Amino acid sequence: MRDWGHPDQPLSIASQISSAKYFLCTVGAQRGPTLFPDSCSIADRAEGQPITMAEYHCLTDSFGHLLAGLQWRHPSEDPG
Repeated sequence: MRDWGHPDQPLSIASQISSAKYFLCTVGAQRGPTLFPDSCSIADRAEGQPITMAEYHCLTDSFGHLLAGLQWRHPSEDPG
């Protein structure tokens, strides 16, 4: 029976203009880190091949740390 509360693949949580995506690990004891796949993994995923956890780079050890590291701007602030 599938445990819908903890998917067995990392969840996509953000993407870049280049179509690269950031993921949240939801797998077992490794649950929590935010991950970014290497370029070879991105090509594998595009071809429908599975990506192993070893092919991801850990950006932060938790989603909360990822949010804390972002620079937030006021919506009316000029980005330039």
